[in-house]
Amino acid sequence: LGKGTFCSIHKCVDLSYGHTLQLSSRKKKKRRRTSRRRIVAAKVELSNFANSGVIEGEAMVLEHLSASMPEEMVPLYIDYVRQSTSSTGESSGGNFDASSPPSGISAIIMEYLPGEDMHHLRDRHCQSLSHTTNIPTRRISIQDAVYLTADVMIPLIRAMHDTGVIHRDVKPSNCVRSGTTSNEREFKMVDFGLSKSFVVPKGSSYADDTYPWDKPWQLPPSEAAKLRSSGNTDAKPPKASLRRERTEADFRGTSMYASLRVHQSKDHCRRDDVWGLLYVFCDLVSGGLPWMSHAATRDRAMCQIMKEQVHGERAAGDFTPPANPKQKTSSLPKKEFQDNIDWLLMGCDYHVSKYRREEETKKGWAKLSVQAQPLAMSRDERKIASLRKAFDHVSALGFADEPNYELIQSCLKEFLPGNKSGEEVAVDEEVARLVEQEDVSTIDWNFSFANKRSKSTSRSVKKEEEEEIMLGSGGDGSLGPTWELLDTDDIDPLEAATLMDAEKEKRAAADAAATAAAAAAAANGNDGADASTASDRSTEATDLSRLPLPLQLRLAQVQYNARHPHTIPVHIALRDWMELAVPLVYGVWNTEAFERGNHRTEGDGYRREVYEGMVQKCLDAAKPFKNFTHRSCFYHIPSNGEEGKAVVKKEEEEEENGQKQPKRRRILTTMRGLERRSSSPHGGGLGANSCLLAVSRVFFGLRAALDEERERKFAPPPALKFGSGMGVGSNSAMP
Repeated sequence: LGKGTFCSIHKCVDLSYGHTLQLSSRKKKKRRRTSRRRIVAAKVELSNFANSGVIEGEAMVLEHLSASMPEEMVPLYIDYVRQSTSSTGESSGGNFDASSPPSGISAIIMEYLPGEDMHHLRDRHCQSLSHTTNIPTRRISIQDAVYLTADVMIPLIRAMHDTGVIHRDVKPSNCVRSGTTSNEREFKMVDFGLSKSFVVPKGSSYADDTYPWDKPWQLPPSEAAKLRSSGNTDAKPPKASLRRERTEADFRGTSMYASLRVHQSKDHCRRDDVWGLLYVFCDLVSGGLPWMSHAATRDRAMCQIMKEQVHGERAAGDFTPPANPKQKTSSLPKKEFQDNIDWLLMGCDYHVSKYRREEETKKGWAKLSVQAQPLAMSRDERKIASLRKAFDHVSALGFADEPNYELIQSCLKEFLPGNKSGEEVAVDEEVARLVEQEDVSTIDWNFSFANKRSKSTSRSVKKEEEEEIMLGSGGDGSLGPTWELLDTDDIDPLEAATLMDAEKEKRAAADAAATAAAAAAAANGNDGADASTASDRSTEATDLSRLPLPLQLRLAQVQYNARHPHTIPVHIALRDWMELAVPLVYGVWNTEAFERGNHRTEGDGYRREVYEGMVQKCLDAAKPFKNFTHRSCFYHIPSNGEEGKAVVKKEEEEEENGQKQPKRRRILTTMRGLERRSSSPHGGGLGANSCLLAVSRVFFGLRAALDEERERKFAPPPALKFGSGMGVGSNSAMP
């Protein structure tokens, strides 16, 4: 889904969805939202930053926020996992254990948000406007800008602050939509890699006890460990105070939106999150900020200089380098010059053209680019006064001061037509008319409606399109038994359309990569036949990568079930196993696409090694479940525990004596070529013998396929080429 400096984000399937998780008492208390997710997001640490602690710290913050904030405000925290390395050198995933030494790559498992972030929302909308008007723009409407900041971001930031945490990187891309339709306009705050608690235990060396804290807060690991070791899950956390302000702090955040105080090396606090939010609003409503070109070139010093000029802490023409942080005092800088708040509303075209002209002047060009005109909004005194009021408020806040969130909201809403501030500001009717003319259309929130599929459509995809992709073309349509559980709780919520779309994206990416490789080979003067790609993946991983994504998922699911046979109901394990086994027995294996090398063809008579491996893995995955011969695969079983075991034993005895028929599990089994109906009067469906017969036939088919493959000869290696026209069978001389 995305990649940053330290981590990559992935859309994943949770293989433990059908399993019963054994949570510690701490997690049971902490995770008050226990709803499971089949599709999840994983934030994975890049290998270059393994054991850096970045992911671990973010996981602690997200777990705290997920437990303390309303569920509609942050993604649900699911787990923190770390790749561990065994004594044999093999890697395996597992839950993080704080007592174990750091090892391997770690990841946060969290709720997957299907919507777009504010940055992409703005880009998509502006591209749509550009196509309509043929005029490039980065602006969104005043109405949308006010909604996204005053109604969405401020409540998110405030709720986060009320849990004792500051974000330290407030920007549009860190707010993501929860949904995709026009009536789903809620956002959640994400990316807490730079977030930090500004609350510490009272009396600690870092505490400023003159500012006590009586709201929820994130306990340090040492304090959390003490609570866990006490065994009292209802124990109250220790009293807390605000953290003592540091005299100097390193820069954290993004230059485009970082507050002026962060540039000036002041300790980051609640003030700076709100300050950054005001920059976000100005960027959205006008399309750009005065320092946007400098931020793009990572010139942090110029960003600071221009922000000081905007806020009157530096003269407009003063471009001397900022002072050394070590030479600064702990007091807040003062507004000594006339501010230039109107610059924040001049617009992208004005700022970019101004920067371009300045660069051309430095180069001594005789003819300079045309200077674009600023937006009329920058001459609207009412809007300027509202912004000035908001910035004056945050710039006067100290480290321990709490922002007035209602004041900031009211200042932003002054931009809406018809809103009047408490202060009487003369309104220029001509400017107001121009501002209205310049405003753009509102956002189309229903961006992916055309691509969404209903559940009924998804089911038809599963019957047709998925089988075609899974089994390859050329099948006769005889797909064998299909296994469907009628209990709604037993239905896998993973829609086939989700996998089909991902498979199509995978194929498109592979085609694009192949085309690029061919073009590169042609440019180098060879036909590309001798090109090879270096990879650190094992042969098995390479084999799996060639398989369709639905088949990869089914194999991963049955192998996970086999590793954890005691945490999954056996009838669910059978459902997953049949999803893999049936295509292997009754489907058509695409030898050309799935087997190793590029020289295999359908029906060449050689051993299909990848297919053989898949069949063996499928058979191995059934062993922990005794090959699904137990009646619990097909019938309801009483609850667990000693009482349940006694009931099961009694039912088995009565069944052997012919005294009682067990209660049927509600299973619908449709078997092509095995349309035998049950004669039992209990349930009117397919009988247990028919269910067991279907499973037995699948097992027989797998074993027969395995024996057949092992009788075949291995395929010869592909012809090797050492240059143009020089193959294994070539008459050319070879050294």
